[in-house]
Amino acid sequence: MKAFTQEQAQRFLAVSATHAPLLHDLYVTGFCTGLRVGELTALQLDDDQTNLVDGRRVRQIKIERSLGQLSSMQHPTPGPTKSGKTRWVDVAAELGTVFDRLKAERPKHAMLQAWRPVPPWMFVTSGGHPFNQSNLWKNFHRMLRLAGLADTGLSPHSMRHSFACWHIARGRNAKWLQQQLGHASITITYDVYGDWFRLHDAEAADDLAAGLLGNRIGNTGGR
Repeated sequence: MKAFTQEQAQRFLAVSATHAPLLHDLYVTGFCTGLRVGELTALQLDDDQTNLVDGRRVRQIKIERSLGQLSSMQHPTPGPTKSGKTRWVDVAAELGTVFDRLKAERPKHAMLQAWRPVPPWMFVTSGGHPFNQSNLWKNFHRMLRLAGLADTGLSPHSMRHSFACWHIARGRNAKWLQQQLGHASITITYDVYGDWFRLHDAEAADDLAAGLLGNRIGNTGGR
């Protein structure tokens, strides 16, 4: 399992903004949501919605389809997600601005490019088609080279691993992470990222004892 450091991800995104502007927003979404590559390429503009969750309005994307590696760009045939289930993934405010811009720009681009009908896909090629995974992989590795990351062993799937590892390092709830990633069970989440959970729980025993006992033991000479 390979994950970007945040510094590496920032370098990668800076390069893609200049050298792969059509894919840059897809890469940003990959790092910010942890979606699988097929889920990213199959994402549609209408999947971005605002829902009422626990009495609060929350922006989320609906993940209900995936485009396979052999899917044609001209005639895409989406299939189900890996789990076969629909899930909702939380959208950060900064990512929401990306989606807002894509929605606002789509009619203008469709008119200029004479796209008929207007493409429903979130991320499209210059021809208005969803990205083919093979072309995405080629572009991704080109961006790695330009960012000086060619020998790191990173891949498009590393965006998903990075999302998970960064959240674990911040102490996020494992159940929430499972739901975001679309794992069939939390056991899978622990199996895949168990080392990261253990790594970042190293001081848990000290934290609990300090909260419960403070420094009373030291003050009383160990009595």
